Amino acid sequence: MKGNRIVEKSLKLWIAVCVVGLLMPVHAFSQSAEVVDFDLVGPIKFKSTIESIKARQAFMVVGERRVHLEFTVARKKYRASLKDRSGKNIAVRDFKKGERVFVQGALLHDGQVVAGLVQKIPNP
Repeated sequence: MKGNRIVEKSLKLWIAVCVVGLLMPVHAFSQSAEVVDFDLVGPIKFKSTIESIKARQAFMVVGERRVHLEFTVARKKYRASLKDRSGKNIAVRDFKKGERVFVQGALLHDGQVVAGLVQKIPNP
């Protein structure tokens, strides 16, 4: 049941980002001075290793992609759902460089990802 709620929540987040992205193509992420173009390529899911974490700027680099954990769309703040291996909520500080994670979200045209879910997974 929890897995379905996470997928449903991620899907709703992706749809909201897509709709607003089509209506308003440029928005800034909440914790960053960087402006990101919201011409979305589509949904993305991948597993990879955390290369770096920038908690203050609300992003991490996973599999050579910048993964945004917080962003604002039409004055509404969104945050990625951050989970440990068992599915419990955790904070950004609980992730460590070198850990493997599953990322689900929306892929932007420039290769950056707006995350709906980031979950720790076992190392292979």
